[in-house]
Amino acid sequence: MKKEVLKNELDIEKYHYKVEVHIGTFGVYTPYVHTEIITHEDLKIAEFKAIKRAKELKLMLIQQGSFFLPFAPSDDIVPEKKAFFSITVLPI
Repeated sequence: MKKEVLKNELDIEKYHYKVEVHIGTFGVYTPYVHTEIITHEDLKIAEFKAIKRAKELKLMLIQQGSFFLPFAPSDDIVPEKKAFFSITVLPI
């Protein structure tokens, strides 16, 4: 795992995490990808904020319940009748 430390204009190191949401319907509709970058000067705080945001996005998707088709757990996936989502948190 490579952690990239970038410096801002004040020469302060900042840590960056990427939170990505992928939503798909097995080709029935165009897949959707949402990406957010979380930045902080403290690595632990950047990681905490990224994980917290991922949990918030997951809760929103579960409450919404669908993306053109209803969401299904991995053991109940039916192509063309169910939708799925995945959320990843990556250091960048």
